[in-house]
Amino acid sequence: MANQLPGLDYCRGYSVCDIASALEAFAWLSWITLTFQLVVLLFTGVREHTRGRPSVWTEPWSISGAGEPAANNNTAMKEAPAPTSV
Repeated sequence: MANQLPGLDYCRGYSVCDIASALEAFAWLSWITLTFQLVVLLFTGVREHTRGRPSVWTEPWSISGAGEPAANNNTAMKEAPAPTSV
């Protein structure tokens, strides 16, 4: 792919050109990965919309699938029960 970059046709075997080739390869891999994730996200949104959940486009991400707020599982923040006198 590095031969498709403008101005890099002359530099085969040089470390700078190898770095440019690797950079271009990782850029393509990132582009493919992000495109795939976008397609999956849109597919999931359309599927949920057709299953009768049109609010999938407007509800916040912090809402669980059942429509109830997500439970706070942080036990360190919960208050201790009040002591009872005997």
